[in-house]
Amino acid sequence: MLLQQENKKSPQNSGQTDYRHFRVRILLSIVCSLLISGLVAQGIGSSTIAAQLSPQQQIQPDALGSISGTVTDEAGNPIAGATVEILGRTFVYNDWDRDVYGIDYKLLTSTTTDADGNYYIGALSTNIYHIQATAPDTFFIDTLWRKSADDMTQESADIPVSGNDVADIDITMPLGGRISGLLSTTEGLDFSYYSVNVYTAEDGYYHSANRNQFPSDSNSYQTNNLPDGVYSVCTSAYQKNERYDRLVVVECYDDHIVGIQSAQTVSVTAETVIPDVDFKLGASRQYAQVSGTLIGNDGKPAANVIVRANPVEYNPYPAPNADELAGQTTTDSLGRYILDRLGPYAYYLRFFTGNTLYVPQYLGGGLHPSEVSRLPLEEGTVLVNVDDQLNVGGQISGKVTIQGTEFPTSGTVTAYFREDGFYFSRRTNIDAATGEYILMGLPEGNYELRASGRSASLGPYSYLSGQPAEAVMLISITLDSRIEGIDISLAEAQFEGRIEGTVTDIDGPVYGIQVELRRGAGSIFFTFTDEEGRYAIDGLDTGSYYIYFSDPSSNYFPQYYEGHDSNVSASSIRVVDGETVSGVDAAMVQKETIRGTVLLNNGSSAAGYSVNIQRLDNSLEQRTTLTDGNGHFTFSELRPGTYTVKVIEPYKDDEPNQSIEERTVHTETIQIDAADSSAEIQSRVIQLGAGDLENLEPILYMPVMLN
Repeated sequence: MLLQQENKKSPQNSGQTDYRHFRVRILLSIVCSLLISGLVAQGIGSSTIAAQLSPQQQIQPDALGSISGTVTDEAGNPIAGATVEILGRTFVYNDWDRDVYGIDYKLLTSTTTDADGNYYIGALSTNIYHIQATAPDTFFIDTLWRKSADDMTQESADIPVSGNDVADIDITMPLGGRISGLLSTTEGLDFSYYSVNVYTAEDGYYHSANRNQFPSDSNSYQTNNLPDGVYSVCTSAYQKNERYDRLVVVECYDDHIVGIQSAQTVSVTAETVIPDVDFKLGASRQYAQVSGTLIGNDGKPAANVIVRANPVEYNPYPAPNADELAGQTTTDSLGRYILDRLGPYAYYLRFFTGNTLYVPQYLGGGLHPSEVSRLPLEEGTVLVNVDDQLNVGGQISGKVTIQGTEFPTSGTVTAYFREDGFYFSRRTNIDAATGEYILMGLPEGNYELRASGRSASLGPYSYLSGQPAEAVMLISITLDSRIEGIDISLAEAQFEGRIEGTVTDIDGPVYGIQVELRRGAGSIFFTFTDEEGRYAIDGLDTGSYYIYFSDPSSNYFPQYYEGHDSNVSASSIRVVDGETVSGVDAAMVQKETIRGTVLLNNGSSAAGYSVNIQRLDNSLEQRTTLTDGNGHFTFSELRPGTYTVKVIEPYKDDEPNQSIEERTVHTETIQIDAADSSAEIQSRVIQLGAGDLENLEPILYMPVMLN
């Protein structure tokens, strides 16, 4: 097998526009960012499917195929009226760089079995499919087709179709049992819906075997399709709101909230209904309760303060995280609060508000959990007089304008400080009519301020930000501080910022690289590098930006600043008050191509063999192709690095179920180097079992595999 690595340099395009020192003054405030949405490509190439089909099957990649079979029960009796669903393989692509990062199966179509349990699904394009059957009688368990009907733990098997008719895809549906019961709640427990979750234990871990959702006005439930086994049943009640669904309570049968491991279990057998697995949510004797009163250090009741109990040590089943087990309430006009339906765990008790007088704190006055003690609760504990005094914090106030002439139509001012690893921030809104703001409830510290807002004169998409004058950049606050007149003018150095840098490859500067200015994933503006690889983008307002480098000739991999593939991991470039940010450089990586040939040891072409290449330091960066009629294959758009190359023979007639590992006849590690201008083509000779050899014919002699 001869692997040739090819490299193409970007054309100099001497007749094109001279982009040296290309600069544009941009009114970012009136530009809408273009949103980039990922496309999900469905299906798989016919050449890949062909590699998974037995040689005796008639492969017609451009034709349509079919799948047929029979659905029966475990006694072999046909099941009429069963729904048979076909799911097609889909490659899931990364939205940013279009690389494949996973495989999914999506429902494409369905049919119903006839009186003899037979089904047929035709007009199937080249793809790999899964089949699932659902019977009208809910005692039957929904079943995926497996190569071995006796092994119910086996995952669904692949069914490759490439213009052929795949018959005898028969499904045997086992019988299962059901669990049913009633649901009621204690007075005052308000929720929108509840779900009943059935868990089974395996090797100390709990797996969800069944989940059903019911509206709040439904007072009964039933779960179906349960194989013989021992189960734990739990119910979670949720309250809908505008942002997310908040968990209200989570309880397990029977009247149990501590953890699923010690909950009462339910045994299920086929064709049986286990009744009376009932729940009365909120009535468990295991719940604890905490109550108290909050007073400010000014002697006044602390009204409308949020009181939150966050568990520190808790059993993770069946709730997925600590936030869902937290209790929360609000103090009344006298500063009183009651937290009920708390599990028997240890808690941090925290008191906080929005932009009000009081400093947010934990029980005892600490600002951070490390400064306070836990509040342990036992089953049925009732704690009263858990009181605390809240401190009235410092205040900062002022006015925000845009270039001193108008007020933001909307905007915020944020005060923040960092000290000894502790971070605190407080945010308030700007008054659109007066531009005034006031930050209250600030603990002691040295604060920075930052304002942001939108301008009516610059359009609805303007987004400006700024800080106070340099003389008051750091504001020292005590609990008694009342600091006024901290004014902020936005866009004082509007559109005077600049980002500049140089783009190179291993040979030096690269001409004609497109450099995009982005916010998020949306492109705002682009320019090109000059003959010395330089670029400059000016006319920038204060803000954070991403720089994206791409090659119109497609000879280099695109990248964000510092070589990242997406803006999720990329570093943003901060431009403040008309400054110039230099050194935003890029080292472009050229796309490499390797070519090879696979021959049998009798000199004939090894056609139809699969060749897989995988990067050693990134298992997701791999490709598979088939050799053509002359044994040739090509991989393009590869990054320099170390790769494993595998040659995989086709399926044998008498062993159609061989795994890929069993069919791998050659494995080799190769190094793909970044090509330079002195080596337009680099060649590498690899011979089976011999490693790297010199002065040999560029052929890999494969042994003829005898049946």
